[in-house]
Amino acid sequence: MTLVASPDTAGERDYQRIRAAIRYLVAHADQQPTLAELAAELALSEAHLQRLFTRWARRQPQALFAADYLRSRQSAAGGRGGGIAAGTRTGAVWR
Repeated sequence: MTLVASPDTAGERDYQRIRAAIRYLVAHADQQPTLAELAAELALSEAHLQRLFTRWARRQPQALFAADYLRSRQSAAGGRGGGIAAGTRTGAVWR
C-alpha cells in the first residue's frame, strides 16, 4: 500500500516551505540571497521554488523581497528605522 499525502498535508507542507523561505529572506536581507541560494536552503529546485512561491505569495521571490527591501531602506533613510520585518507585508504576514 502506497501512502499519498492528502491535500491538507501537502498544502501545510507547501505553506511551511514558503514561510521558511520568507523567514530566510528576512534574516538574510542584507545579503539579498539569490533564487539559487534560497532554493538550496529549502532543498528545492529553483523552478519548483519559483512556482510554489508564486502560487502562495502571488509574486516571484525576487519581486517580493526587492519591494520589501527597498521599503526598508527608504524607511531607514528617513530615520524611521524598522528594517525589512517591521512594517512590511512580508514581516507582518509570515511571522
